[in-house]
Amino acid sequence: MKQSRLSVILSIGIIFLGCLILLPLTIADSSTAATNKKRNSVWLVFFFSKDCPHCERIKDLTDALKVRYPIRVKSFSIDNELDYTLYARMEAIHSSDKFSVPLIIVGDDILIGEKEITAELEKKVQRLSEAGGAALPYLEKGLSRKPSEKPACSNCDSKRRGKPPSVQEEFGKMKIFVDKYF
Repeated sequence: MKQSRLSVILSIGIIFLGCLILLPLTIADSSTAATNKKRNSVWLVFFFSKDCPHCERIKDLTDALKVRYPIRVKSFSIDNELDYTLYARMEAIHSSDKFSVPLIIVGDDILIGEKEITAELEKKVQRLSEAGGAALPYLEKGLSRKPSEKPACSNCDSKRRGKPPSVQEEFGKMKIFVDKYF
């Protein structure tokens, strides 16, 4: 009886030591995999509109590709004023291309429209992933949405509030109102 207890305790001890030895190796493996995934990530910039059915299908496509490839997506809705400003700047830079949504920038390529994106995106993502990934495209500096980086407004005070109208402007508005309705 003592011998069987001793063998059970010894077996548990060996298993415990084995776990202690293998645990750091497992952690190192998973951190290496996470680092490789980050390094091999392919960044996509996706411009879309909320009311666009083609954009919804492309969003579904990018979600499906995320399962197969290490994709990271930065999305911009052109329905949002700041996002539309960025979209317009990108269109101005590439003046030879007429932009429309859906639009994806991946690596150095711009894919416009559902047909082109559906035909080309997976091939480009696979190629870039195998080559070590692709950084967030060059508009990275234009992505910041911090209020301090907005251009100054000539009609606003230092806190970006509209300047109050002058007394003359107020009287002018009141006169127009009285003349119109009385």
